Amino acid sequence: MAADRELLSRLRAAKIDGRTQSIRYRQNQLKALHEQILYRGTDIRSAILADYNFTPTEALIELSRTISELRQHYETLNFENELEAEYSIEKGKSFETRRLGQTTQTLLPLLKKVLEESLDQDTFVALNYRPDKAMLDSCMIVDQSGNIEEQKSTVLPCLRSDHGSLTVAIIDRTADIESAATSIVSARLSFNGRSPLAPDRILVNEWVEKPFLEAVVREYSRHSSRSLHQESSPNSSAETNGKYKFANKELRNLLEEYKRDQKSRIVVEGATGAVIVSTNRSNSVLKTKIKSPLLVLQPISSLDDGIDLANSITPGSLLAVTVYASRPAAKYVSQFIHSNASYINHFPTSLLLGPAPPCGYATSIHTRYTREMFERPSPQFLDVSRKGQPPTMVYAIDNLSVLEVSKGKGVIAQLQKESALPLRATGQSLGGQIGFFEQGILWGATLAILPALTLLLGGGGYAVFKAYNYIRR
Repeated sequence: MAADRELLSRLRAAKIDGRTQSIRYRQNQLKALHEQILYRGTDIRSAILADYNFTPTEALIELSRTISELRQHYETLNFENELEAEYSIEKGKSFETRRLGQTTQTLLPLLKKVLEESLDQDTFVALNYRPDKAMLDSCMIVDQSGNIEEQKSTVLPCLRSDHGSLTVAIIDRTADIESAATSIVSARLSFNGRSPLAPDRILVNEWVEKPFLEAVVREYSRHSSRSLHQESSPNSSAETNGKYKFANKELRNLLEEYKRDQKSRIVVEGATGAVIVSTNRSNSVLKTKIKSPLLVLQPISSLDDGIDLANSITPGSLLAVTVYASRPAAKYVSQFIHSNASYINHFPTSLLLGPAPPCGYATSIHTRYTREMFERPSPQFLDVSRKGQPPTMVYAIDNLSVLEVSKGKGVIAQLQKESALPLRATGQSLGGQIGFFEQGILWGATLAILPALTLLLGGGGYAVFKAYNYIRR
């Protein structure tokens, strides 16, 4: 404990002197971490295999993705640009985008040894216990498990990943069925089904339910064959042998729940997962977050039915929604489903790795955390208070005391005149815009009226022709 107190004291000292604000310091820390990850790469992959039931290829992908994200963060550090921005005030410019870093307390650090051996011990500390409240009150908390309460501090936010929110996929009748099945099966079965962003519920239009289910079963079979082949390959370690022998306890429990439901049927049940179709919308298990290789399909009658069902799954926003449909239909669905992010006709595979994106921030498909998440705004302004203000307003503010005495009727009248000016026109036509469903109604009306109109014009023309011939005789 005494040694830990010393480490925390050094951490506080580094925060006070602003050591991490230096771009050179951050560059050197990222380079050291990159080198240590490469050096310990084999050990890291072995740990992933042992802890997460991944295949050797999946473990390699996760390690490679980690290195790739580290590289992206490193490449965003531009010494010349940072230096120019730092001296903006000295050069007579405002620094409105200035941000200050915040101290972080990362829970459940991955690969403690690698981080300790690569990072500066004055700015990084790994503890086996939770620090006291006084320490946490001065820190930004990064909660990747979603198991702690959000920090109550009014100054520093909490980067909290919500692993309990559900993800939904919607398959419309206009979707590319084969492409959608391939994308969804890969997302749901890869990495042992543990990704928080893999679809928990797959809502498929009843018109294409049969062909989509057939495509899912085909893709499931191909995925299972590849996984079992990799497991039995000579390069597979002894630790990974038998991982796909249906040992996933959570999956077994979920299957038992669905077997007791008369409105659910198990379509495929195998060594690497299962596929289920359920028409029971009131079953509480349908609101359970899936953390195993299981696909749950539910038929829907229309886009509006899918929207209503998706929004009823959780009281708040969904973690994500993936829509497979034509662009107009996808636009309509993603507009009215309450979701943190929407993906149209694809699922970003980079999101399958790592924790759920932190709440309250825009989801990035490139990096899970961005630099801005760990900083707070602290702009520097250089005489820009008048920027964008009308000249009369600037004069009135600068001469407020004089106007109070003299009443400045001319200036006040001008202010009132400027305030009364109308806003510019929106440019929208009187008819407004035609929406997705309005287009459908117009097309339907056109198709219904056109045959009758054709007959009417054709009949009228024929009558005129006969009358003309009669008159000529």
